[in-house]
Amino acid sequence: MRQTQSAAPNTSEHSRPTSSYIADTIINSLTFIFASTPKELDTLVTREFNANPNIHKHGNVDLVGDYTTSGNQIEQFEWSWKWRAPKQERDRGGGWRNTCSVCVKIPHKRKSRLTLSSLSSMISGRID
Repeated sequence: MRQTQSAAPNTSEHSRPTSSYIADTIINSLTFIFASTPKELDTLVTREFNANPNIHKHGNVDLVGDYTTSGNQIEQFEWSWKWRAPKQERDRGGGWRNTCSVCVKIPHKRKSRLTLSSLSSMISGRID
């Protein structure tokens, strides 16, 4: 997470230009969601999140947390997730399709989420 804002330089004849300042960035309800297909993922994000206040208890949803930069220019954190097969049978091609999304709650908009990143992949191989 990184956010920097520059202040407009003060141009009066008796002052020096001001330097940039760091704005605090706040992320509310950072959430990781996964599903077998983009359509299934879209259904989770658009319908389930709005209908179910306990969506974080859904097996395909992981509430990562709330984060703030606390005035720091850069803030880092680690988070891990263990993939699990969405179903026993493999898809054509000998693996499992997987679609993941990371989203945040939009402040001041009830039941609204913004997708920060998403990806689709095919997992193949042996599962223990």
